[in-house]
Amino acid sequence: MEWIIIAWWYWTRMLPISKIIAKEMMPIWDKPVIQYIVDWLVWIWIKDIIILTTWQKRIIKDRFTNNKEIENILEETWKIEYLEKIRRPIEIANYKFIKQTNRLWTWWALLQLKNHIKEDFFFINFWDAIYDKNDFQKIFNKFQETKSPVIWIIPQPIEETSNHGVAKINWDKLIEIEESRDIKKAPSNYIRDWFCILPYEIFEILKNIKKERNWKKFRLADWINILLKKTDIYTVKIDSYRDIWNIKKRLKANNKIYKDWSLF
Repeated sequence: MEWIIIAWWYWTRMLPISKIIAKEMMPIWDKPVIQYIVDWLVWIWIKDIIILTTWQKRIIKDRFTNNKEIENILEETWKIEYLEKIRRPIEIANYKFIKQTNRLWTWWALLQLKNHIKEDFFFINFWDAIYDKNDFQKIFNKFQETKSPVIWIIPQPIEETSNHGVAKINWDKLIEIEESRDIKKAPSNYIRDWFCILPYEIFEILKNIKKERNWKKFRLADWINILLKKTDIYTVKIDSYRDIWNIKKRLKANNKIYKDWSLF
């Protein structure tokens, strides 16, 4: 099963440092955050990884391709430990890099990947959070059990749900996702996360979105809710979510790792 990592968003929350380095490549402790995601995928035996990126983020592709000049220097100086460290990310998985020429909407970007997906289901996630690796196993296990689409949902303080898609659930089944609700009317305190297992038929839904009058405003909740009319979607509750989309949250994540290495 293929896994898609979406790494094409702008970097305004990380300015000014993100002007010179892609935020996906900023380190959490001793490696870039995108490497944590790749390592966890390999841990659950996901080997085929598609990274959706842009021409401004060549540094991401450089991370996962050989640099013969550096490798030759390390070999000649017998710095084998460092040689193994830079080769490992390249050798543990099969990568395909898809560059987007226009950064428009998430559903539009995902639609561009239609011809690169070969199976009935695929994984998709964004890069801007880190998790306990066992949560990756949970979503995979739920899919194995149900053979249906699955999404992660994350408990949050109710006052922090207003800027997220909030999941209405019945046990482990998703009933609806509602975006940017008044917190007094929120159906739960569970926000949806960008980790999903989706069916190939989602591409037909995305293709039809452009026929809608308000197609520019479609969010993840909209096309997930359309999919819900066609099939059951199951949820997996996780509690190891650590958002890192700004500098302050990134520092907290570093502190978490420093205090508890067993998580990573």
